[in-house]
Amino acid sequence: MTFPAVDGTHGFARGVWNMLRDGGTWAVPRSGLVYQKREDAKQLALISRMPWMEGMPFPEEHLHSFQDDDHEGVEKIFAAIGIRVTEDP
Repeated sequence: MTFPAVDGTHGFARGVWNMLRDGGTWAVPRSGLVYQKREDAKQLALISRMPWMEGMPFPEEHLHSFQDDDHEGVEKIFAAIGIRVTEDP
């Protein structure tokens, strides 16, 4: 038996989208990305990235690369359910 809200990445993305209210935020803790739901535009906008700080156990470039990879993954799973993912300037 599968449950739609947890059935693979499509179900995960749909579950996140459905749990957010318009204007609500969702964060990806492992990479420090924060997204905002924009329901009228069927859009999830990247509004914040955790900055690199002195003392982190990896170089700044590693964090930026990791964040870019995570953002690309978010774009793919939400595109599969018809949600456009953007990045605010």
